[in-house]
Amino acid sequence: MKKVKRNKSEFERILGELEGKEQFHHLDGEEYEVYEEYENHSEMKLPQKKLFRANPYQIIVFNPTDKALKAVLYGNDKFLLKDNFGSDRGIEITTGQSGVEYVELLQRSSTLPFKIQHIRVESDSDLQLSKPIVINEKNGRGNLSQRLINLHIYRSPYQNLKNIIDIDREEEIDVDGSTFFEVEVEPKTRIIYSIFPMYEVNTGDTLKGRDPIKAFANAKVNTGAISIRPKKISG
Repeated sequence: MKKVKRNKSEFERILGELEGKEQFHHLDGEEYEVYEEYENHSEMKLPQKKLFRANPYQIIVFNPTDKALKAVLYGNDKFLLKDNFGSDRGIEITTGQSGVEYVELLQRSSTLPFKIQHIRVESDSDLQLSKPIVINEKNGRGNLSQRLINLHIYRSPYQNLKNIIDIDREEEIDVDGSTFFEVEVEPKTRIIYSIFPMYEVNTGDTLKGRDPIKAFANAKVNTGAISIRPKKISG
């Protein structure tokens, strides 16, 4: 599979600048502000950035048929008006949020693009958890890049639940209207994707004079290992 070097989108540029500033630390999944002392080391504290709880977008994919089928997740710009949103006929896609339809999450990815910090994949099928996820990314100039996420390399000896695989932020996945995932789904198989955001960008807030970037604290995910949570910085 040939990779094409792509130019960074405006969304990626903004996130790149934000990540270059070491201002997000002491993250424990709760809403609170991070403080840093003034240079004169006085007792006054300066609030820097409010961090929101990283509640996941949960997408449930089910193949009730007797043959393997391809599922497509996201890709609003390309698949919104396509039959079954780009997935093979027979694939059923729902969400884990009560009252929220998949098409709403699909459209939201265009108006509120986000960067992923963690993906949890759950399935009762060992074979399904061996299937790679294909990430397709395309910029405004039409340059397309593809890469595989091999789930095998994310199997953790600390995770005592064999039906769960956790994918960390090293994958650097930005989801906007042109990004989409592809995965082959085994017959009679259900997969649950819990996708935790790191940053979310509301471009409309810029026009209103507000900060367009919403930052999230670390995902509260139990991987089975000992978890050491940093203390909050008191005011």
